[in-house]
Parts: sequence; structure tokens; C-alpha cells
Amino acid sequence: MNEIVIEIKTRPKFRPFVRAYHIAVSMSPLILGVIVDSQAMQVAGLFLFVLTAIALAAADTSANRGLTIDEARARLDEIQAHEAKP
Repeated sequence: MNEIVIEIKTRPKFRPFVRAYHIAVSMSPLILGVIVDSQAMQVAGLFLFVLTAIALAAADTSANRGLTIDEARARLDEIQAHEAKP
């Protein structure tokens, strides 16, 4: 009989290099504005950085939902019922 292993993850995989890439790309107009001494580009870069930070935070909180205990029990019952069928 095949053994089924159920793995419950409470937090999605954190990818620091992807996160660093997103932050670096969002800060590039700000850094470029400092280099060329353009206040408008600095403000636009700051605005882009704030929007990116909000978007990353929203993605993290929505992706970390998981199952409630009752939902997990119901799912396990479904798996066990499926295994019991000949």
C-alpha cells in the first residue's frame, strides 16, 4: 500500500533574493535622481518605492492564509475516505 505524507506549511517560502531584487528595482529611480540631482525623479522614486513596499506587504499577508483546524480536518477526512475506497 502506498504511504501518503501530508506536509502542512504555515508560511510560504521566503525568497530573500527576489525580495531584494524588487526593492532594488523600486529604488533605482530614487538613486538615479540623487545621482543626476533631479528632485522630481527623487520624488517619483520615493513614490514608487512606497507603492512597492505596500504591494509586497499585501502579497505577504494574503499569501499566508492557510487552513483553519476545521478545514484541515475536513480535508484529512476527504483523503482518508479516498484511500478507503477499493
